[in-house]
Amino acid sequence: MRKNKVKLSEILDYSADEIEMLLIVSESRAKEIHTLAGFYKYRLSGSILPET
Repeated sequence: MRKNKVKLSEILDYSADEIEMLLIVSESRAKEIHTLAGFYKYRLSGSILPET
């Protein structure tokens, strides 16, 4: 990501297809990166899932 000057905070602004092209990774890896970025954003925000 550093090589392509893409910040982790910007990853969610891109679709998985765009990440695939920007970072030159496989489709599955791009989806994984996008999902992990969402997870980390959620975890860092301190949000708690409502109990069901």
